[in-house]
Amino acid sequence: MAGLQRSCIIDSDLILTEANSLAHLFVSLRANKGISRERMAKRLGISEKYLSLIETGKKIPSTKVCSGFAKILDINEFWLRRKLYTEIVSSYEEKLKKKLGLEDF
Repeated sequence: MAGLQRSCIIDSDLILTEANSLAHLFVSLRANKGISRERMAKRLGISEKYLSLIETGKKIPSTKVCSGFAKILDINEFWLRRKLYTEIVSSYEEKLKKKLGLEDF
């Protein structure tokens, strides 16, 4: 997992600084169930390339992908979505602090 990227773009200028944990979670849960990336992408209805971008922290999954992921792996969907939303909110907070020059707060 050392190769995971640390950032994830949500929009043109918003970067998730803690997306690594969500990316790591997706990879770990899928691998623990013994499901290949190709098979998971097919079951989610997304391309394998897009799943790879999610799992490397370069893209953030949609709520639809999170829901599908939770169902396929039989994990609590609300727990997974809360993790996703927490990372999104944290990234906005970080971006705002940077714009306001409040990085130390």
